[in-house]
Amino acid sequence: LWSEPSKSDYSDFLNRLSSLRFNWELNGINYSRSFMRPELLPAKKNNKAGFQLKSPSPCMYSWNATASLNPAGSYVPNPVKEAVKIEEKNAETFIPIPDSAMGNLTLQVWPKSSNDIYSLTRYKVSAHKALTKEISLNPEPSEHYPGNGAYTLCDGLEAVLPRINREWLGWSGKDVELTLDLQNTQPFERIEINSLHDPNNWIYRPKEITISISDDGKNWRSWNPNRKDESNARKFIYQNDTPENCRFVQIKLKHAGIIPAGAPGEGKSAWLFLDEILLY
Repeated sequence: LWSEPSKSDYSDFLNRLSSLRFNWELNGINYSRSFMRPELLPAKKNNKAGFQLKSPSPCMYSWNATASLNPAGSYVPNPVKEAVKIEEKNAETFIPIPDSAMGNLTLQVWPKSSNDIYSLTRYKVSAHKALTKEISLNPEPSEHYPGNGAYTLCDGLEAVLPRINREWLGWSGKDVELTLDLQNTQPFERIEINSLHDPNNWIYRPKEITISISDDGKNWRSWNPNRKDESNARKFIYQNDTPENCRFVQIKLKHAGIIPAGAPGEGKSAWLFLDEILLY
C-alpha cells in the first residue's frame, strides 16, 4: 500500500492476501471474499466469443443451462460440460462459449479452493447465430457511450439494468444503420433487438425499424416477418414462421426525434441506446 508505484505488484499482493485467509478462517475471523472473486471480461479470440479470465488463484469454471444453490449457500453446478480446472495463477485465460450452444447459458467461475457463493463470478450469456460476427455501424456511436465497439452488439451479453455504460452503444439525435455479415449463407427466422427506453435520462426507443437481407451485401430485399412484438420497452422481437436464407442482415433504426415539452431534456435530441442483436 505504501510502496512506490514502480515497485507495487497488485497480483503479488493478492497472492499474499489469499494465503492469509486460511488462518482467518481457522480463527473464526469474518472477512470480505471479494478479492478472491475471478474477473471476467467479454472477449473474442479466433472468431470465437467468450471471456478473458484473470484470477489471483487457481479456478474452476462450467457452462450451465441452469444453476442452483444448496441450503448452505454453496454452489451446485449443473454443467453443459463438466467443470474445468484452471491451474495458472494470475494468468489471463480465454474461456470460449461452447460451439454447440444456442440459447441462454450461464458461465460460472469460482476459486478451486472454495465453493463459497460469495467467491462465485457469474455471467448470463445468449448464444445465437450473430455471435462474434462482423457488424458495421453507420454512424459510429458517441464517444461518451462507445461500449466495446461494434462487438458490443454480438458478444452474447444482454445489458443489465440499471444502465451500465460499457454494455450499451449510444447515439444522440442520429438514425443508425447496422449491417451484419454472417460470413456465409444460413437460415434464420427470428431477430431480437435490444434497445433502452429511459426518458428520465433522455433515452428513447427508436420510432421505426426496417430490416433488409442480402446474399451479396449489394442487392437488398425487405424482410417482412409474420409476427412482430414491439410492445416490450426493452426488446423488439421479429419472427417468421419459415426460415429465411441470407448472408447479410441490415437494420435501420430511426431515432425518436426531439424530446417533447414537459419531459426531461425537452427540446433536445433524444438518445438512442442499443445492445445485443440476436438471430435464431
